[in-house]
Amino acid sequence: MLKNVDNSLYRAIKMHIEGTLPYGKAEALGVAEGGVGLAKNDVYDAATPAEAKAKIEQAEKDLLAGKIVVETAFK
Repeated sequence: MLKNVDNSLYRAIKMHIEGTLPYGKAEALGVAEGGVGLAKNDVYDAATPAEAKAKIEQAEKDLLAGKIVVETAFK
């Protein structure tokens, strides 16, 4: 898994410049916002069967389409 801190920081700086950064509020950045993701690299390609990759791709599409909702304790 990837925790894309670089994307989160870039987003925060951009929002600050635009005057839209919600100071004092916690945000959860997920796959759709680029905050987290799957490390699709040589190791992933070599160790993950094609059938599993297809299921992962479909799960990502469903997540982005709102068909899958990830529960969180942090709201």
